Order: sequence, then structure tokens, then C-alpha cells
Amino acid sequence: MANQNKIELFKQLFRGRRDIVPRYWESKTGKSGYSSIIRNNEHVPLTDNLVLQHLRGQCILGVYPLLADNTCYFIAADLDNHTGNLNPLRDVKEYYEVCRINNCDCVLLRSKSGDGYHAYVLFENQV
Repeated sequence: MANQNKIELFKQLFRGRRDIVPRYWESKTGKSGYSSIIRNNEHVPLTDNLVLQHLRGQCILGVYPLLADNTCYFIAADLDNHTGNLNPLRDVKEYYEVCRINNCDCVLLRSKSGDGYHAYVLFENQV
């Protein structure tokens, strides 16, 4: 699949705000998080080049799924084990099974840490 097709597919699946985009960061002290990309005191919008960098692993982007009219194109569940007493693999399998039983397509991805999962339910239209 050509790069432009991959970019368009990614933007179609993970539709969120395009006027602002968060990027993952890590500090020298070990703190990490996501913050909006800002240049010249302005929020940087989502561009094809940023998506391509994300797909190539050159940066990690996030998404603000809630649109200005309080609608969205997907929901996401973040299943981790921060307390040490949970089983995210079991939880994500059960989440997936509930979606399957209800004829709701669900996409599962392993989280960046490798210790958890993200489960996405993608909508054809805004809800």
C-alpha cells in the first residue's frame, strides 16, 4: 500500500480533531505524557507528514477524539495493570467477546508499554 493510502486509511479510522494534535514526550526526569504540538504560540494541525512520521515510528501521536460539536467517530478503552493485581489480557479478551456478541466490531492494539491494551470501537458516522 502506498504511503498516501496508508495515511488516508489512518486518518479515516482514527478521526478526531484535525486542528490540534498531541504528541508523546518524555522528560529527562522520567516523566512522560502527551501535549499539543505548538509552534510560534499556535497549535499545529494534523498533517499528512505528521501521520507519516507516526506510522514510521519517528514520533508517537495521540488524538483528541471529541469534536467541537461533542460528537466522535470512535471510542477507546485503555486496559492496563497499573496496580499489579489485574489481568489486562483477560480483560481485553472479555471486552472483545462482549463486542462480538453484540455485533460491534472492535480493534485491539497492544499499548506502548507492552503491558496493556487499547480497544477501539470505530463508527461509520459521528455519534
